[in-house]
Amino acid sequence: MRSYPVLAFFAFASPTFHVNGHPLIDDIDPYAVDKLKYLDKLPEWKSDVMERLNVGFVDAWELAKFAILELEDRDPDHDPKHPKPPSLIFKKYFLPNDHDAVLAVFKSIVTPNYRGNDRLKEVYFSNIDPAGECDIPSPDGEVKAGSVGMYTTPNTLHEEERPSFIHVCPDIWTLGYPKSIHDIKCEDTCEDLKHNKCWPSARMATVAEVILHELVHRTSYTKERPQGLLFPIIDQVMKDPKGGKDEHGNPKQVQVYGTYYTQQLLHIEKNKARYNADSYAMFARDAYWSYLCHSKKINYGSPPHWETNIPNKLKPKPPAMQVQLAGDL
Repeated sequence: MRSYPVLAFFAFASPTFHVNGHPLIDDIDPYAVDKLKYLDKLPEWKSDVMERLNVGFVDAWELAKFAILELEDRDPDHDPKHPKPPSLIFKKYFLPNDHDAVLAVFKSIVTPNYRGNDRLKEVYFSNIDPAGECDIPSPDGEVKAGSVGMYTTPNTLHEEERPSFIHVCPDIWTLGYPKSIHDIKCEDTCEDLKHNKCWPSARMATVAEVILHELVHRTSYTKERPQGLLFPIIDQVMKDPKGGKDEHGNPKQVQVYGTYYTQQLLHIEKNKARYNADSYAMFARDAYWSYLCHSKKINYGSPPHWETNIPNKLKPKPPAMQVQLAGDL
């Protein structure tokens, strides 16, 4: 699950539309939908929402592609008998011995030629809330009810032939995401480019990373799990890096979402990183933007503190987010 800062996972049959198979990164028609399914007396899809989800689905594949490129050794002169050290980006989110498992997870979603992996079968978006997750606040109490953006099918292993369902909560369209990752400019991803204040943040956030987060959940619950996973990938909690106590006098807990918390997880409960869905999404986002903006001499550091994961709450809002506000659904 991912609410804001977060996402979730559960599932039931529901009114859905079927994303067109598992698309190619480079030549998929992002607006193609080959089948609609509805149940009686349930809400219909709006065409603009379907379009945004299709674009987000294709963009999620692109994020996964750049994660794989970052993880794989593509140096032809490198000696395969001596493994290449993990990339600097990877080491911000995972332990060195997580490498093979993380790569296996991404490859279980996207094949070597960057098609969608058939293990997930058909992927459906649902516009109802069968588990009531859209109105459940996070355990840390900082995320208000209604803040969950998407959640996926059950937290029990099931057979591969079953389709994948991702339930879409209406609040996701109020958070200020641009339509596509391609609507964001490199220079707008920095808090202050002139003074080199650049780190992964909600300035580069899109629906694509939310969808990718859910697909990471899904693949870890599909038989057989990607190699290197002993348990499913969930939404982890950890001690708040700022310290503090909850109402019962215990150490305050936070859910591990967003770049700051996923990177802090390595310092607080490092063995959870391999099993935290947003660590994968944030790593992929970091890899994508680092590659895309390298030619502009933008190097993303680590965020010095927690900041909102909601684009609409950024101050000032990047131009792509401001455009989104004019057309909120």
